[in-house]
Amino acid sequence: MTILKRRKILLLAIISILFTISLSTEVRAKSAPQATLEQKYPGLTMGILQRAVLKQLPKGTLLKAGDILITESDLAKLVDNADPKIQNELKKT
Repeated sequence: MTILKRRKILLLAIISILFTISLSTEVRAKSAPQATLEQKYPGLTMGILQRAVLKQLPKGTLLKAGDILITESDLAKLVDNADPKIQNELKKT
């Protein structure tokens, strides 16, 4: 497995973990039922992420999990600080 593939997998794993944390720490309102990720995009994911409730995030925000906030600029900084050999490939994803 190439370094590029390993880094992509690691980045996706980190985002998935943070997304899962956000689901487990968020207190859901007991109002009308909201669409889950599985209902909106059948077959996209497996496991606990299927039950994720979709929420609108502010512009530029990719993930919010409790006190953790990941923005587009945070992700851009990670790509900019990555090994120059893989920066172009990361920018494509």
